[in-house]
Amino acid sequence: MKHLCMIFLAGLTIFFVGCSSRPAEPSSSVSPSLSSTMQTSSVGEETCYLVKTEEDLRAIGSVYPLSGHYRLENDISLTQEWTPIGSPSHPFTGSFDGNGYTISHLTVTKEAEHMGFFGASDGANIQNILLSGVALPETVFFPIVSESVDSDIVNCSISYAS
Repeated sequence: MKHLCMIFLAGLTIFFVGCSSRPAEPSSSVSPSLSSTMQTSSVGEETCYLVKTEEDLRAIGSVYPLSGHYRLENDISLTQEWTPIGSPSHPFTGSFDGNGYTISHLTVTKEAEHMGFFGASDGANIQNILLSGVALPETVFFPIVSESVDSDIVNCSISYAS
């Protein structure tokens, strides 16, 4: 009986430690929910999430994995302040293809160490992102990815708000 209790406690510990490593959901009025389902497409043996709405975009890293493969399917105009995807402790490690579409009105006013569309990436493939009407503090030098390790960032452009 004592052995079963120890196994049960060890299992609970592993469960709670695993749950605590999940990134927090972004705080905004456009909160993703588990009831929202992003469409997918198969590319070879990999599943690609098709990002069509602001809610889909905000769900990356909270509802959908930071290691996923994502492709923008149309232009998206953000209506709320942006919370970057990934952080140094939980970086984006998947792929994101902007597919030539524009994400407009990216605004971050909260001063933080890691600001941009992505807060941090590690081994990620980020391409074809067009950011328009960007409003970030002047101290942000890398608005696509604030902190990047071994990531490919290709064919991305930014235009700032006037």
